[in-house]
Amino acid sequence: MKRWLWTLWVGVLSLAVSTAQNSCPAIVNAALDAVDAFCQEAGRNEACYGNIQILAQARDGTSNFQFTQVGDIVSVTDIARLDLAPMNEAEGVWGVALMRLQANLPDSAPGQNVTFLLFGDVSIAPNPNAGDAYSAPMQAFYLRTGIGDAPCAEAPSSGLIVQTPQGAQTVAFNVNGVDVQMGSTILFRAEAGAEMTVSALEGAAVMQLGDTLFPVIAGTWARMKMDENLQLINAPDLPVAYRSEVLSALPLRALQRRIEARPPLNEEELAELHKLLREGKPPCAEDSPLLPRCETLPLYHRAQELRDNLRWASGAHWGQNAHELIREARERMGEIRENLQDLRGTLGAPINPLATRPAFLPTREPRLIPTVMPPRPLPTLMPPRPLPTLMPPQPLPTLMPPHRESPHTPRHPSASPTNDDDDDDDDD
Repeated sequence: MKRWLWTLWVGVLSLAVSTAQNSCPAIVNAALDAVDAFCQEAGRNEACYGNIQILAQARDGTSNFQFTQVGDIVSVTDIARLDLAPMNEAEGVWGVALMRLQANLPDSAPGQNVTFLLFGDVSIAPNPNAGDAYSAPMQAFYLRTGIGDAPCAEAPSSGLIVQTPQGAQTVAFNVNGVDVQMGSTILFRAEAGAEMTVSALEGAAVMQLGDTLFPVIAGTWARMKMDENLQLINAPDLPVAYRSEVLSALPLRALQRRIEARPPLNEEELAELHKLLREGKPPCAEDSPLLPRCETLPLYHRAQELRDNLRWASGAHWGQNAHELIREARERMGEIRENLQDLRGTLGAPINPLATRPAFLPTREPRLIPTVMPPRPLPTLMPPRPLPTLMPPQPLPTLMPPHRESPHTPRHPSASPTNDDDDDDDDD
């Protein structure tokens, strides 16, 4: 069935292109229509062949790998490399691919995926050396794109658009060795031996080099120099308003979540943003038409809580040599570890590294050592309870007088003998 649909689609596409004399606008429209028609079934961690022409290289040991025609869907884990064709009006080709990735989204939300839309002269390959933090398929990758290669006003320059799902948490990627956290729609372009650009179409993205954070908000882009091997040379320059051609003809209708890219910042807005960035402050506010809300700015809470010793880039950091920046961060971490070891040896107890404030972080008012509380007074003893009053002695009961016998009372036979005889003797 898919083969039949593919044959039909090729016929329709060929007719449309030939009718328009292989015009650039017709090729773009036909390619995006193909993505809408054939890539809806792509699931989590899968890639869809959107439009010709794409050359796919499978990973070693992969069997039954087929990614050669529009509508083909394969697992991202099976891809070793994708190379998309730039616009060729004579042949009627313009490579487009769609990926839906999990990244660091939870398993409990399988319907939520990060969308990768690749178009034009783009090459992408997984980076297996980015570290354990980027273990999901295509969460770390090398990217190379053409820059400024749009053949007509209706076609965008080559690039990669990454979009997070609505209401999802911040997602993390590693692009050409640069850690990027985002909760938005971001356009990436990278040319070997020239530069990589990060354009925030909506929301914000934060790039991390060592312990320093470089934010980019909607309406701006940041540029950083790259060598021939797509390795970073310098930290990002201060973000500037992107040019109107950056937004020109972007294929936003192929994204899962439809958006309107924010217009470039004007001079007044850009001056306000630069003031914050030069002072090393996060570019966010709760009620600003210019800045995103702080709760939506990636890494905001971690930086404010001093977790991982993160800091916002200030004036001197923008454009600094990337290797020096990372080396300085490692030296600071080494000093922190040494200080912790010294404290551990002095106190003889484990030290919590998160409770120690490194010297290089922005100064704050010193925390006061709590005053030792005075000894608590002993509780007042209750007065001795009085002994109960004794009752006055009760009088002894009155004894009855002894009973006297009447002389006329007859003596009982058992009565004791009298002393009559003795009386008689006395008379004698």
